[in-house]
Amino acid sequence: RAMSTSPTIAPPHMILDYWFAAPKSEWDRNTGPPEHIEEINLALWWSREPCGVRDLDAQTRAKIDEELATLFQGTVAAAEEGTLLLGDNAWTSEDLKQTDGGLALLILNGFIHPSIYRNDPRKVLAFERVSEALAKTLIDLNADTAEEAAYGLYERMFVYLTLLKSGFREKKELGQEKVKGLLAETQVDIVTTPALKCLQQYAADLEEAWDLFDLNPYRKRAMGSRCSEEEEAFMDAKRWGHPA
Repeated sequence: RAMSTSPTIAPPHMILDYWFAAPKSEWDRNTGPPEHIEEINLALWWSREPCGVRDLDAQTRAKIDEELATLFQGTVAAAEEGTLLLGDNAWTSEDLKQTDGGLALLILNGFIHPSIYRNDPRKVLAFERVSEALAKTLIDLNADTAEEAAYGLYERMFVYLTLLKSGFREKKELGQEKVKGLLAETQVDIVTTPALKCLQQYAADLEEAWDLFDLNPYRKRAMGSRCSEEEEAFMDAKRWGHPA
């Protein structure tokens, strides 16, 4: 995918167009994306090769992280400095669920920022906490369940994933409940839709990990904490426990 030049602070729609590999006008985010877009999604969202069978190689993953930094470093820096949400702009709309701003801010903090700062666990954790609070707010606003829901299925997935990967049981359980509901209601065939199949396996592995260890060992390892031999063995056997 060719990169375009990004302004110092990217507008919310640019974050979403990149993250979903196309503007909304090119595919309905309540249904599966075209095949060429899904291949991009698998790499960006799950670090998986086409069909979701194998992990991406380290070089390809590094290239994706570099592309994210090239496009969105200025926006991430503004979020870190607290200037992104100052003034009157697309990022500061009060009606989060009716604009691109709420979802874009969640993806910026919870998914793009961690990719750019993959080697700085403390910084990653701080921004993931922000995205978790935002996910809870969007759910409280019924952005995902209102009669005219603001977000499509593939957009809601990231609201729920934000909570699912949390290190806090209460947030994880809310994310788990929401993911199960999403997968149950979708009209998309999960078996033939790699991105949703990844989500299903990811949720199952995390649920088993919490049952065994009463914590999220994938998060523990990502934060640089020492894991037990049992936790390491579990994660080596079940590699779906953390998205890209």
